[in-house]
Parts: sequence; C-alpha cells; structure tokens
Amino acid sequence: MKSLDKNSLIEEIDKQLEHLRTVRALFPYLDDNAIGKKNFNTAPYYQNLGFNINFGCSKKLERADVDKINSTGHWINQNYVIRIYSLLEAYNILSDKKRIDQKIDGWKEVDLIRRLRHKFAHSKGRYNPKNKDSKELYEQISKHFS
Repeated sequence: MKSLDKNSLIEEIDKQLEHLRTVRALFPYLDDNAIGKKNFNTAPYYQNLGFNINFGCSKKLERADVDKINSTGHWINQNYVIRIYSLLEAYNILSDKKRIDQKIDGWKEVDLIRRLRHKFAHSKGRYNPKNKDSKELYEQISKHFS
C-alpha cells in the first residue's frame, strides 16, 4: 500500500477521469432517435471538452446496435467506479478492514464509491428497484447529489 500523498492521489484520480471522458466520448449514450441513422455525433458534453467526434456507420443503426453502445457505456462507468475504489484502497483511504472516518470531508462520497464498487464487482451491476439494498443505494446517491 502507498502512503497517503494527497497530491499524488488527486493526480491519479484526475488521470482516471480523463480516461473516462475520452472513452465515453467514443461510446456516448444514444437515445431512440439514433435508430435508423448511419451517422451520429458524440454528446455535447464531450464536444465541450474538445471531443468533436462524428461517427459514420456502414449500415443504419438498429435497436440492438444502440443497446450495445449504451451497454458498453454503462460498463465503462462501472469500470471507472471500480478503478477509483482501487486507488482509494491503494492509498489506504479504505479497505475491507478499515472503517471510513466520518469526521473528514468527503466521507460520504467514499462510502458511496465503496458501496457501488461492491455492487458492480459482486453482481450484474444493474439497478433493481425490488432489491432493498439496490433501492437504498440509489436513493442515497440521488439524495446526496440532488
């Protein structure tokens, strides 16, 4: 385990965020309007970050194509959470044996990352409103981030 070097940890998190933004620009969320189209642009959010990408497909997108692109984007998001958790673990911020210090700023975000990582790494990683733990986690995230 690395000793806590706050600047180094922040630098590593920033690198992960840059990877996330780059890859998500290449796998943007597509709504139903993309079905039947051969071309689409990456989302405005990523265009504002400098990723002005136009995708051209050899055939018109079908529902299955849109679902596959969106599913890949979801997987990328989960991978990001798992990587952030791994960094926090590597820098000894948290572990299976270490309790989160609720006296420090950011403890709630660390707890949510821990819980999301557990869900993604030990399940199919999909939201299930019928599952009590899944519903509670969703509600806590929604409430915390408004």
